[in-house]
Amino acid sequence: MEEKKKKSKIFIILDIILGIIVIYFVLGFINFYMYSNNNKPLFTFKEKSYVVSDGKVDVKDYFAYKLIRHEITNNSVSYNLKLWFMKDI
Repeated sequence: MEEKKKKSKIFIILDIILGIIVIYFVLGFINFYMYSNNNKPLFTFKEKSYVVSDGKVDVKDYFAYKLIRHEITNNSVSYNLKLWFMKDI
């Protein structure tokens, strides 16, 4: 009987962790949608901007993923949602 209680506590903890991760990524997609429609994202952990040879890059970092806005000199803009380990451009 005690083993069932221990297993159920472990499953509850895993469910909570999984729920937090799912909510985090759902908020990420909402942020991407808002940012790609020229609105301000709900929240940001770290921001950086820099200039490259063909335009300007704005990166909004959210630890596990990042939103990238690349303004190209011919007035076109591309938006990307990438994982933390991928290159910006």
